Amino acid sequence: MSKRSIILGRTAFTIFALFSLVISVTALGMWLRRVNLSDQYLWVSSRGPADGRPATMRGWELRFEAGVVRFERTVQEIDQPEVDFWNSERNNRFKHDADAPGFRRPLTWPASGMTSRVYVDGHGIGLATMSRSIPLSRFRSFVVALPLWLIIALFAIPPLIWEIRYRRWILRRFRKGAGLCANCGYDMRATPVRCPECGAIRRNVTNSIEIVG
Repeated sequence: MSKRSIILGRTAFTIFALFSLVISVTALGMWLRRVNLSDQYLWVSSRGPADGRPATMRGWELRFEAGVVRFERTVQEIDQPEVDFWNSERNNRFKHDADAPGFRRPLTWPASGMTSRVYVDGHGIGLATMSRSIPLSRFRSFVVALPLWLIIALFAIPPLIWEIRYRRWILRRFRKGAGLCANCGYDMRATPVRCPECGAIRRNVTNSIEIVG
């Protein structure tokens, strides 16, 4: 494997580790926030009936409730226009609501003609689907839920690996480029062959530091 490929791989993993750290810290904040509030973030995309296509409303919902994060994707189609409904729902929009702490919605809910399938529901982990098809209207939904502590733990692993494997490597490269000892960080510009602080010897300008003693 070439040196360029190694550097690109390490850079990609560094970006991934940073992204994972942001998710883990955000999940920790929402887990602490559960004491006071349950948050709901909803994005709705609607399209009125046109060119023989049914009116459609798609929703993406992210809920943080009772220490669990829940994602729900819904699609509703209506074959005939309902003027009052589309006047209020047709615009794309983002919405945030807050419920009382400890509140947790069930994965599915009963409704006439609704077919619900719950694949997993326990210990904060959930997976379910719902669908309904009645004259002039269709509805389907997909729900997945995970405990926040699990997300915190899983996404904390890549930053931990980065800290163990790559942080020292990046620090050594920075020190060598700045004329410092790659081992201890002492300024070696006046003594480029041997570090007077820790005794490390630079074999040449580009090679690594060798500890003697």
